[in-house]
Amino acid sequence: MHDKRPPDLILINANVITLDPFLHRAEAVAICGNRILGVGTNSKARNLTGARTRAIDCTGKTIVPGFIDSHMHLSAFAESLGEFPRVEPCVCCDLSKGLRADMEVCID
Repeated sequence: MHDKRPPDLILINANVITLDPFLHRAEAVAICGNRILGVGTNSKARNLTGARTRAIDCTGKTIVPGFIDSHMHLSAFAESLGEFPRVEPCVCCDLSKGLRADMEVCID
């Protein structure tokens, strides 16, 4: 946990999976605004708190990094752009070749 500003929120007593090769798991997360200030132990998170810091006891629940999945159907997306003709489903290899060709045209 690094930042000098007090966090708006701390999540404590959690099972934090960090995906950091040097710190695989942690107990707490400190957050200010929309930024994570730090990840570490409950005591370190509590030491960062200010008068307005809200603490949530996660009672051992797991916290994982956010994953963004646009979940789009490629052919419907392409059709919605109005620039590409509707294509029938094809083998992934063929599709990737076509996309590469289209990208090359767009880049040139």
